[in-house]
Amino acid sequence: MHHANRLCEDTLRAIFLPRAREEVCRYYRDFLTVKPQLMCWCMKLVNLRHSPGECSRYLIDFELYPYIGQKVTIAVCRLTFSVKDYDGEIKLESFRQVRSFPVPEHLWDVVCQPF
Repeated sequence: MHHANRLCEDTLRAIFLPRAREEVCRYYRDFLTVKPQLMCWCMKLVNLRHSPGECSRYLIDFELYPYIGQKVTIAVCRLTFSVKDYDGEIKLESFRQVRSFPVPEHLWDVVCQPF
């Protein structure tokens, strides 16, 4: 069963990676002159739940670790996506930066303003 859970998590990360990259780039565009990077191993599935009712949907929470340069992590972010049960429409429900990390001095030239 553990293998099946891991496979499910890996599949969800692969499916949502392009959309998560878009949201990370959108969030940091006013703070950085470069686009932060995000790879599958920089995503952690935190929660997956079903919200039953008239507009039945699934809510998926990811914790992200975007980086710049040679894998210098700049923050921990939390994203929540919803997926409608009846048509598969994906919507970003929330994006928040949980924690930021200091940018090393050799990368200060890519920082427009503190984040």
